[in-house]
Amino acid sequence: MRDRCLRLSPELGRPRNRGIQLSGRARELGERGAGAAERLYAGRFAGFTPCTLGGYCFYRFHMQRMKLFDEEVFGAGVFVTARLRAGGRLEWERTERLTGSGAPRMAVNTM
Repeated sequence: MRDRCLRLSPELGRPRNRGIQLSGRARELGERGAGAAERLYAGRFAGFTPCTLGGYCFYRFHMQRMKLFDEEVFGAGVFVTARLRAGGRLEWERTERLTGSGAPRMAVNTM
């Protein structure tokens, strides 16, 4: 399962695009877990009512990888991938730089 959140608002001469993509496993929550998730969600989003979701369900997501894109920090066309390790520690996995041809050039972690 993957989820992605991008913020694209470039300004001339000042790159500011950034985003995050999370990869991992997800499973549907049972009744008890779904009830707790629903209360948490309702506390965060005032306009939420239980019938708002219709046929949607609550899931628990276990992230395994994260891909970051931040032109202001890493430069234009650079994607950094990290893997989640034991104890919640993030470890760099690879850096990709898009070339003019659109094909990525990669620097791969050799550790």
